[in-house]
Amino acid sequence: MIDILIPCLGRPQNAQKVVDSIHAGTELPHTIVFLCTPGDTAQIDASSATGAVVVMVEGDNFQYARKCNAGAAFPLRADQHPWLFLGADDLHFHKGWDHEAIAEHERSGCQVIGTNDLGNPTVMAGKHAVHWLVHRDYIAAGTIDEPGKLLHDGYHHNFVDNEFVGTAKRRGQWAFAAASHVEHQHWLWGKGKDDATYALGRDTYRADSRTWAKRKRLWR
Repeated sequence: MIDILIPCLGRPQNAQKVVDSIHAGTELPHTIVFLCTPGDTAQIDASSATGAVVVMVEGDNFQYARKCNAGAAFPLRADQHPWLFLGADDLHFHKGWDHEAIAEHERSGCQVIGTNDLGNPTVMAGKHAVHWLVHRDYIAAGTIDEPGKLLHDGYHHNFVDNEFVGTAKRRGQWAFAAASHVEHQHWLWGKGKDDATYALGRDTYRADSRTWAKRKRLWR
């Protein structure tokens, strides 16, 4: 019922850990899809060893949006699951997260359901989310100016979530599932170690913030 996309951003050591967490916490039928960069042998090997689906995505190894777009477009099978979860390899899936997210969809009718990362104060307050359950029907709407493209891939690392949630809210398609706990093991919340991927996010923050500032004007 859910295709769980894991864009690989330079942490092959997390592959089996996140797969174990998904299997332990997800009760609905699901398929795990690792989105890897060709040539990243360590990540490809680690992802393949888990038994999950591995999809190759050309481009920047650290570009989250590009990988999610490729995963959303990849034909896994004729009867694809109706829901996608846009995840990451630094998440811990708590049992029942999937049922709670689906229940929020049934209450609100929205096609984008934010999950609770148990760390970011804005997320925990229900005002934002950094990972989402997305119905495949929503993909056709796309970004604010790119129908059929789920995320704008002009960002290096940051502000993908700001644009995605902001767009879904303006369309009346965003809801927050407070009891759907997909915990972000981020070093900022004292739950993980700082690493090169987080450092890249800091290094590209200013450039991405400028991109976000320009794209916000499209909504006017």
